[in-house]
Amino acid sequence: MKKLITLIPIFFCMFFAQAQTEPTDGVYRLVDEMPRFPGCEDIEDEIERRSCSENELLTFIYENVSYPAIARENGIEGICVVQFTIEKNGSISDIKLVRDIGGGCGEESVRVIQEMIEQDVFWIPGRQNGENVRVRFTFPIKYKLSDKKEKRGFFKRLFSRQKY
Repeated sequence: MKKLITLIPIFFCMFFAQAQTEPTDGVYRLVDEMPRFPGCEDIEDEIERRSCSENELLTFIYENVSYPAIARENGIEGICVVQFTIEKNGSISDIKLVRDIGGGCGEESVRVIQEMIEQDVFWIPGRQNGENVRVRFTFPIKYKLSDKKEKRGFFKRLFSRQKY
């Protein structure tokens, strides 16, 4: 009986990993070579190139994102998650908001991804078995108020409105 119990998790992991590499509606979630944000193609080492690409993506996002005024005024912080598809040619399509924290942050997250389309940013496409494929990419965008005064101001306004 012990052998059966130990084999089930191994079989489940193999099935799950295989299921992740199969495309859903022609779009992969996990491929041999995941898509990369452009700007680091001259780096030969794969690990350094991937790290550079991630930094370039973060730089683009945080240079183009604006903390929505409503969220700032209400002390809203958290992580929004945006999902989009990197096409075979590196273009972006099918942008969806997966998680929203409110206060306009979700709309801003979608807008900043759409900004890539407007600026003609083409990703290095994902590859599976040596061919370019469509890959669904999920990206979290963190909203955090940097000034503690902003947070205190929110709570001060909140409590000053209450009558005892």
